[in-house]
Amino acid sequence: MQPHSPYPPQGPYPPPAPYVQSGSSPFPIQWIARGIVLLVGLPAAALVVWIIVGFERDKKKDLIAFDNRLGAPAEVHVDGNLVETLPARREGESHVPVLKLPAGAKHVVVFSGGAMVSEVNLTIRPRGKDEAHGYRGLYVVGPSRDYAIAKVPYYSQTPKTPEPAHITRVPAPAPLAELPRELESYELSSIDSVFLESESMPAGTKMVWKTELCSYETKQGKRALGCSGFPAQDD
Repeated sequence: MQPHSPYPPQGPYPPPAPYVQSGSSPFPIQWIARGIVLLVGLPAAALVVWIIVGFERDKKKDLIAFDNRLGAPAEVHVDGNLVETLPARREGESHVPVLKLPAGAKHVVVFSGGAMVSEVNLTIRPRGKDEAHGYRGLYVVGPSRDYAIAKVPYYSQTPKTPEPAHITRVPAPAPLAELPRELESYELSSIDSVFLESESMPAGTKMVWKTELCSYETKQGKRALGCSGFPAQDD
């Protein structure tokens, strides 16, 4: 076994600055449900409502994305129980597992090859009554690196003065970092995805934001964002 992890317990981070919610639908849920009922009937509408309810429920969960940077699988234990096996890192793959923490989780330990890789004590601020989302975190297994949240606006018709794309640095994971709670589960589930030149959007929508979790490294004295296609490379 490796010696006890040198990482200190993670304390609460100050709340991040709010930013515009990405990927939100411009139509009320009840309008969507009515349209589906008219088009395909009640069974399909019930399925869609079930998916929407599950998505809304997940917002309230405490979520941690795991970036396994080892060349071997790793096991995640929460409060002594095995809850997830992380696949080995594959070059070029953007998908990362997202773990829903059990209620009241206190301690996370990661093992690989029978040896402890890292551990952390959880200090999670409870979700406030007016907050739609639970805790959001990023746990790095293996060599750490810097990360950022990149946001890009997409327009159905580009205005004269478009909103600028921007990057927000996040705390360096050691091995866990807290992320803005506004992030959705699907926004946590990939790292270094591609920003396309255009994005499809519902009819009548003028603008949507796309949010990606990206690595952020310094190469030859210049900062490089891992998400390709981002329109600007500097903060």
